[in-house]
Amino acid sequence: MFDNNFFSFNCFIYFCADCSKLKKCRVFFVSVKELESKNKELKSKDIEINALKIEIENLKSIILNRNKKIFGKSIEKFSGEQLSLFNEAVTNLKKMKGSVIAALPLWIL
Repeated sequence: MFDNNFFSFNCFIYFCADCSKLKKCRVFFVSVKELESKNKELKSKDIEINALKIEIENLKSIILNRNKKIFGKSIEKFSGEQLSLFNEAVTNLKKMKGSVIAALPLWIL
């Protein structure tokens, strides 16, 4: 049907895989150089995608660390002296009489 010399220029033939009859298939001729070119392009895109994924992970960790610094428990640290001063102030307020105690929030009392 075909002469063997017809395919001597190094090409591949792709048939549509989902066709049940050969008449419906589309035939694609693709040169080896074109395939190699596309393969190189795909490899470079894969490298670029992997580099971008790594950069995204690094940026996520930077954001996480900064959020921990801003909103984490380290901001709420206090020394024992601060607590004793607070307790002393509450104790002194409890000793007072009248409207001063009534104006205080319940969590202080």
